[in-house]
Amino acid sequence: MDLWDVAKVMWRRRWVALPLLLLSVVAAVFALLTVPPDYTVTGQVALTPPAAADDPVGGPVRPKNPYTVVSLGQLTALYLDRPEAKRQLAAEGLSPDYEITMETFNLALIEIKVMAKTVPQATQTLARLIEMLRGEFRHRQDAFNLPSEKRINPEVLNAGEEIVVVRTVGKRTLIVIVGVGILITVAVSLWVDALVRRRQARGMAAPPARFAVPMPPAPSSPAPAGHSGPFPPLMPNAANAATVPVEGAEDNDSTIVLPLAGVAWTSSKGKRVADAPGETPSE
Repeated sequence: MDLWDVAKVMWRRRWVALPLLLLSVVAAVFALLTVPPDYTVTGQVALTPPAAADDPVGGPVRPKNPYTVVSLGQLTALYLDRPEAKRQLAAEGLSPDYEITMETFNLALIEIKVMAKTVPQATQTLARLIEMLRGEFRHRQDAFNLPSEKRINPEVLNAGEEIVVVRTVGKRTLIVIVGVGILITVAVSLWVDALVRRRQARGMAAPPARFAVPMPPAPSSPAPAGHSGPFPPLMPNAANAATVPVEGAEDNDSTIVLPLAGVAWTSSKGKRVADAPGETPSE
């Protein structure tokens, strides 16, 4: 069965497929509206090189900065991206979901992208990361007693003025709900179609053949005296015959049994009175 066959089955059983698809759409819209969105804020920090890289000729020799702009920036980005730093932010009630990247095209630039559940959490996390970045720059260069003109300084270009609302979780939930709804609709439509076809085939089936069972001929009895023409055979079983009371000389509770093939008279004592009309009752 290909997609075209499935589409034909769903159209044939549209009274089942359409309500299920409508229910899936309603559930997806409800989930999209109820799932809270995420908030994204981005900060940018530029790294400025030292003002004086070398000592003046004839002047005192001062410590030299062992870091370049790129090396110090990459080292700081790796430091802030450690799992320990993320756990520290989570312990402070901030968002541990952030990304730190560095660009070195013409200008060394560190970009920090923070994702959080609320706007205050996003902005506070970005501010805390910028503070940690400045502290890391200062700590690493203080170890060499560098003067201010030989230091690499971070300069904040964007402190997260623009906040973007992102519904990535809602979109993923929407896709999952719609996909599951389509699968359920196809499965139920195929099942209903198979069930209806099976019942129709069962109703159109030919009735089972009936075989005639031959029965042995009924025993016959001689015709009574004074009777002309064919005499019907006497049936030994008179269970279904009608009975009527008869007044007799010997007793008053005699009955007449009317079998299918003839008439027999019996008394309450079990004696046969007459075999057929015209016969003499036997003693």
